[in-house]
Amino acid sequence: MFDWLQTPGAFAAFSILVLCLNIAVFHFGGRKAEALFRVQPNETVRFRERGASGHSNRSIITKAGGASRVLEVVVTNRELWIKGIWPMFTLIGTKYDLTHKVPLSKVRRTAAKGKIVAVWFADASGRECHVELKLKDTKGFVSAIGR
Repeated sequence: MFDWLQTPGAFAAFSILVLCLNIAVFHFGGRKAEALFRVQPNETVRFRERGASGHSNRSIITKAGGASRVLEVVVTNRELWIKGIWPMFTLIGTKYDLTHKVPLSKVRRTAAKGKIVAVWFADASGRECHVELKLKDTKGFVSAIGR
């Protein structure tokens, strides 16, 4: 059935096609996910850290996995943003509960222990979320978020 894949040229062409499709999906899907995170003219960034790590406690899969040094955490005067440092990571974060744009009024509480900050909040659908972030500047984050 797939005898044509036995020839080196066809296999190389097929591999390149699959690679290009994956790159396109991650690029355009990631750009769409990133469009949510645009700073508005009347917003002030109070805290920003790139290269953070973290995981969601939504399920055993999201708790066991997580992101290592690929998250950007931003606190503006109105919102908390958790997203990837590149569009591809933001898209992947949507699947593993690590892409959020939360009004500060929906942040229930935070708890810092060393470099780990646990954040509890309600997402856009009203579901309670709990993420743990490993930050370099936990005190700056906690003071910026005000909880």
